Amino acid sequence: MRSLSFALLACTHASFFDRVRAPPGKIKAVKYVTVPSSLANASDVRVPNLIYASAYKRHQTAELVERAFRAGFRGVDTASGEGNRFNETGVGEALRNAVASMPLLKPSDGFFVQVKVHHVSAPKKGVEAPSAEEAARGAADRVTRAVRHGLRAIGIRQAGALLLRGPSNEARRSDVLSPADVAAWRALQDLAEGGVTSLIGVCNFSPKLLEQLLALDGPRCRIHQTKLRADRAWGREDRSFALAHDLLVQAPGLVSGNRPALDRGREVQKIASSHGISPEQATLKFALQLGVVPVVGSTSALHVRDDLAALAAAPFTRAEMDGVEFAYSKGRKPAAPHVKMPRATSTKHEHRA
Repeated sequence: MRSLSFALLACTHASFFDRVRAPPGKIKAVKYVTVPSSLANASDVRVPNLIYASAYKRHQTAELVERAFRAGFRGVDTASGEGNRFNETGVGEALRNAVASMPLLKPSDGFFVQVKVHHVSAPKKGVEAPSAEEAARGAADRVTRAVRHGLRAIGIRQAGALLLRGPSNEARRSDVLSPADVAAWRALQDLAEGGVTSLIGVCNFSPKLLEQLLALDGPRCRIHQTKLRADRAWGREDRSFALAHDLLVQAPGLVSGNRPALDRGREVQKIASSHGISPEQATLKFALQLGVVPVVGSTSALHVRDDLAALAAAPFTRAEMDGVEFAYSKGRKPAAPHVKMPRATSTKHEHRA
């Protein structure tokens, strides 16, 4: 049986945005979506349909992540080697405290930990740029070392998922994977085959780059974490590609990154009001109904409950889904495919003081 796993991602409902929102209402159990393993002939992996983001929590990481676990979150997102944004040690402390204080939590409903790693090194002034071959070796080494360091800091042997952050600047400019991108991905594949995780994926890759990545042999990419912008029909192109290639989309910054659109979106406010929820909750419900996994990092206890309460909101009609999807677009377009959620099972919460 797999050991406890964790998902650490970066996305914050910062306290800057704290304000009166709709009452949290009934808290519904987090569900788990079933995702095919990256490894051939391996069992499917259960991923929480709502994940807590640990980014920018700094010295409060342990306290805030543990509070999210106690409230009902079962997944956490973090990154290794980014001390200015992530605190992996704090995540590990929160995990241990939650496990110790929630003895009735079933092993099958354990925590999911997701770790992201960078493979691109910052250029050094006055130092000659490495050759393509040297850059590739360096990228692979950075990925391996970052993953090992992150797991040690958290205190786990296996991760629920490993994500490659990127792509390289060269790939962004050309829309072609560089040797360093490929080498970094190969390193992630090696770690998966070595038993470190059963799920690997990437962050912020364009559909063209994803297509090239999926053409490589070995363990398959199963997760794409990317920001969904309201003014681009909530990542319609990315979602369509994911649906066609059996990828799970995770969306960090879904609320905080679309704050201006939420503040002026009368259509979303109208839909939210008709369901007795806030525009923020309506945004989360919209994403969940699309089959997207939101990665949220509220620092307010009320907002943490708000986020979980979105799970219990009544389903939107197709007209309401279209209303949210195109409320902020410059022009209405044909409806994007609505991803059918993988089968999900609920898990009961422990509400211990």
